[in-house]
Amino acid sequence: MPSPKIKPDELIEPGGERPGSETSIPREDNKPEPYDAEVFHDNHQRYIFKQELGRGTYGIVYLYHHEKDPSLKIALKVARVGNRFSVASINSESNYHKKISNFVGLKKFVPKFLRQTYFDKTPVIMSEFIDQSIQEYILTINQAKSPLGIVGIILQMFDAIHMLHSEAKFLHKDIKPDNFRIQGH
Repeated sequence: MPSPKIKPDELIEPGGERPGSETSIPREDNKPEPYDAEVFHDNHQRYIFKQELGRGTYGIVYLYHHEKDPSLKIALKVARVGNRFSVASINSESNYHKKISNFVGLKKFVPKFLRQTYFDKTPVIMSEFIDQSIQEYILTINQAKSPLGIVGIILQMFDAIHMLHSEAKFLHKDIKPDNFRIQGH
């Protein structure tokens, strides 16, 4: 059965606070997005833009595939222009992602963190691309008439949250279906 993976974009450690969690500045409409390149270069590797995956308060996530092997896909999260807390938030998320990747029990619940890099002084998080949203997956299994599959996914989502809180001692401040992805197997 496919495993849900929780996105680490709203993690805090007990007693910690995310930069800018209280106040943010809306993006100015006349500013360009921070990363709209058709090609992303990293360590002499070239990745080709495929699509935008989503937008949040602090970042925009894009899907890229490797130039020579289109099956090799990465997700790039880039700090938003016009939000003074975006860079600090992306840096913080990157640090949390590194920390939770050290917990063996969480590896099956968290997308693989590849690295943090920069584009024009804007931080970019590179991570494993996870195939489907919870909604996309549920539509797929609804077509297959498998109600036990939905219950199994929900139980795994609870397991992921429990492991995050009990083993890693992190809190996720924005638990919702949109913050889970499904890796198809």
